[in-house]
Amino acid sequence: MESLPRLRGLSRVLDSSLRSILAAALVLELGVVFLSIISRALGHAWVWTNEPAEMALTTIAFLGGAFAYRRGEHAFIHTLLDAVPAHWRPILVTLIEYLVLIVAITMGASAYSFFVARWEDLTPVLQIHTSWFVVPLILCMIVLGMTAIERLSAQRLSALLSVGVLLAVAIVLLSVTRQTWRPWLTGNASLSLALVIFFLAVLIGLPVGFSLLLSSLCYLHAVGRMPAVMLSQTMMRGINGFVLLAVPFFILAGMIMNEGGISRRLVQMVHAFVGHVRGGLFQVMVVSMYIVSGLSGSKAADVAAVGLVMRDMLRREGYSLEKATAVLASGAVMGETVPPSIPMLVLGAVTTISVGTLFIGGLIPAAVVGLCLMASFICSLGSRRCPVLLAQACATSQMRACGACFPCSCP
Repeated sequence: MESLPRLRGLSRVLDSSLRSILAAALVLELGVVFLSIISRALGHAWVWTNEPAEMALTTIAFLGGAFAYRRGEHAFIHTLLDAVPAHWRPILVTLIEYLVLIVAITMGASAYSFFVARWEDLTPVLQIHTSWFVVPLILCMIVLGMTAIERLSAQRLSALLSVGVLLAVAIVLLSVTRQTWRPWLTGNASLSLALVIFFLAVLIGLPVGFSLLLSSLCYLHAVGRMPAVMLSQTMMRGINGFVLLAVPFFILAGMIMNEGGISRRLVQMVHAFVGHVRGGLFQVMVVSMYIVSGLSGSKAADVAAVGLVMRDMLRREGYSLEKATAVLASGAVMGETVPPSIPMLVLGAVTTISVGTLFIGGLIPAAVVGLCLMASFICSLGSRRCPVLLAQACATSQMRACGACFPCSCP
């Protein structure tokens, strides 16, 4: 019992350390990229700024992912976890943490091998060892392993022993009989196995990111022709894309909009123009999501900004919050194609498609989806089902709402 307060103290120290490291990395990246932009504008490009920016982005991506897992902010499906009986739930939770621990140990070993293999390579400008770019990935796996062990220590001993023994027996049997079942996994059979493992892992409640890692590791182990270190190499290559440096700026823009009141003023402007249309505030939500998505690439920030502003208005006018949640989720899906968009940046970074082309091509589909949503509200929400049919705002109110959205009048 005395070890529990000590463990909680170590956990708080780890969380505060991660928060400080991530804040420093974010400030470093924003500052370095800003200096790079200024230097290019002045005609004297500082090429060395790319390397610290990539190091900061790698730190934010991997350590930020580990910190998000500690806070329970990874995307996962908990339908099966909520549906099983209460006495089975601790077993599923224990299985999930064991799988995270296995992934962390395997990926940590792979990342360390990659670290050793790249020690002789130097960066072209600053001439530092490229292995230092792998350190955030190694630290990420260490933090994930520590978090999984911390959560496993809170589970019942019976669940720990039963699930641990079953996993150990399964791993030993698969390793011993590998020469027997490996010839069966030829062609697309190994890929099908990886997909089955991915969907099963997602269904039991394992976060989607870890499900992808687990299925990839199983695929590499089943194929046997590629070393596991290639997974770490692929992860590092994917995160070091120059285009991805814009992602923190989009998230920062969303935070500024949310905290500075810009989103609230945009919603009020939309309310002045379309609030009188049948569907009322639902129409306002759709149009607001389209406009706000065009200013911030972070859809989480868009949903938070519009949802927080609209919540009190919906309650005051008597709208159903359940329906409003569905409308907000639909608007967020529409906003994924409104530039700037983080998924579009990621797609452009991992493929040869131009990001500018993606941005231009995403405007019209999002507008079509938005118009279809608005038309569905007009058709489905009659005057009886719409709580309040608002009066159309006068021209003076509309001009005043537009003027409040000018950058010079924003905080």
